[in-house]
Amino acid sequence: MSGNIPNSEETSTAALPPSTLAPLGLGLISLDFDGTLVDSMHPSDHSVHPSLVRAIERLRAEGVVWVINTGRTLSGLKVGLDIAGLPFAPDYVITEETSLLAPCADHPEGWNALGDWNHERDHAFRSLLAESGHVFDEIREFVTAHTQAEYLQRTDGLDEIVANSEAEMERICHRIEEVRHAHEAHPLGYQRNTVYLRFGHRGYQKGSTLTRLASYLEIPTQRIFAAGDNLNDLPMLDPEVAGYLACPGNSHPLVQETVRRHGGYLARSRTGEGLTEALRFFGFAG
Repeated sequence: MSGNIPNSEETSTAALPPSTLAPLGLGLISLDFDGTLVDSMHPSDHSVHPSLVRAIERLRAEGVVWVINTGRTLSGLKVGLDIAGLPFAPDYVITEETSLLAPCADHPEGWNALGDWNHERDHAFRSLLAESGHVFDEIREFVTAHTQAEYLQRTDGLDEIVANSEAEMERICHRIEEVRHAHEAHPLGYQRNTVYLRFGHRGYQKGSTLTRLASYLEIPTQRIFAAGDNLNDLPMLDPEVAGYLACPGNSHPLVQETVRRHGGYLARSRTGEGLTEALRFFGFAG
């Protein structure tokens, strides 16, 4: 969600270039990681449901591009993928909601920036910080003086907040909006996941990053499937970003409400099994 405002291993089956895709078929699937692809609430089992593994492998063999779109850092995602034990890697990853990466065998991390998106984001962030430093100061003062939340200052200036409860985070978000509007700091946004919040630029979040990737691959919105379970997934759970929207049964109530409002599919099952259910509903899982 932009500002919480409603609104390396080899792959076993190589994805085909976009030109080989069927004219009206599915072209790309974008999946959140924690709570969507894997059940992060149950540490004893971080595997991906076998039905979803089979569905993704079959779709990729048909030329569909698979993207993991997560708030995790790249290192955190790599750890999660190792634990999940998938037999193939994603074709692309979006990390920290805004970093667009493609596989790169020559890069020490195994992944490298795709195109100019990350550079454009960094420039936008620097401009935001230069223009809105006083706004961050005012928000930090409020959090420190009037809440029990922890305000974490980052060296890049894109600070984070960890609240004690969702109710407290709601209160903090309300104050952020008041300060943002009072100072006309319109580019200021944030990514929220329950009690965690990371500041950023409203133009750079899961939805806009996915849109840039789709544009690069020449895959139209109508051929994109997007699924997520939490608040930071809302920007990609938008009909202007993806033609097929879904959320697993364990999703946050606002995510369920948003997917329902946009005519997407609300699965009964949790996480990966719920995604298979959704893909089957849309006719993509056999």
